[in-house]
Amino acid sequence: MPKRYDNPQEILKIMRQTELLRQSAERSPFTGILTLFCYTLWKDYKYSQTKLSDFCCKFTEYSEKYENEPYTELQNRLNDFADWTIEYQVFTEADFPRYKSKIAQDCIREQVRCNNRINDLSTRYILYGMVILMEDGFGKKKLTNFKDKFSDHMDKAGDKCNGKDFMDLWRELVENTGIYIEKPIFE
Repeated sequence: MPKRYDNPQEILKIMRQTELLRQSAERSPFTGILTLFCYTLWKDYKYSQTKLSDFCCKFTEYSEKYENEPYTELQNRLNDFADWTIEYQVFTEADFPRYKSKIAQDCIREQVRCNNRINDLSTRYILYGMVILMEDGFGKKKLTNFKDKFSDHMDKAGDKCNGKDFMDLWRELVENTGIYIEKPIFE
């Protein structure tokens, strides 16, 4: 019998993570980013339910309008207005551990693809939100301040030990503002 190089239990765990990542790659960024925008606007800028609802409607309109379009125009508009823009760093296989098993390598390639898709969609959605705020009258300083608060909430929500996770923010929005953002469906 040939010698195994990788732990089968570890490969099974990687396969499960890959499946969950694949399922969440298309829908989770929309829910997560919109939840963060609404939470930041509500908590830090005292947006009312009506203003949050209007923001969500505009966000959906942008999503439908630019769904299959490149977002470089939005990046340029934001950069011209605020002197900064939203970009993402591309994941590569070098960012993940190396396995000898072909199955594990295929899973890692799929995780790279899914993570890049999540980053692309997240960048797109953050740009939509920033451009909407820009159009709604946020000045350069206020928009930059919003970006910093948004980033703080994102960092804290990504680390359950450090604060609230995304579902806590989502639940707080539903309970206190009545804003319900559709959650992704996992099989």
